[in-house]
Amino acid sequence: MTTVSELQEYSFAFNVKLLAVHDLGDSESAVDTSELFVKLFNSMGAQVSINDIDIAHRVPFHDTTRGGPKPIICKFTRRLARNQVMAVGKEARKVPAINIGLEEEDDLSNVSIVDYLKAAKAFC
Repeated sequence: MTTVSELQEYSFAFNVKLLAVHDLGDSESAVDTSELFVKLFNSMGAQVSINDIDIAHRVPFHDTTRGGPKPIICKFTRRLARNQVMAVGKEARKVPAINIGLEEEDDLSNVSIVDYLKAAKAFC
């Protein structure tokens, strides 16, 4: 019998967490965020389409005193696409911000793409 915890863990296997990506603005929608990441992921060398992303949205910090851009959870529809992104994750720091629709002065050198499941377990 599968437990709720096991089902949740399986579901999280489709997610990545992105850190230090600048906001698109106050009215940033899930569609805007998803399209930003399709550009980012493809610029990194992963072949990802908008159909590979179920949803991408910003989440609040666990530490409310922390500043900077809010983290983003990106849920994929296919783990194969997610795995492609994770395989080239370090390339995100090399992508010029202007190439993905951000301001030229927005710095991506601190961007991190982490396994959401491992990140979630770290807070338990």
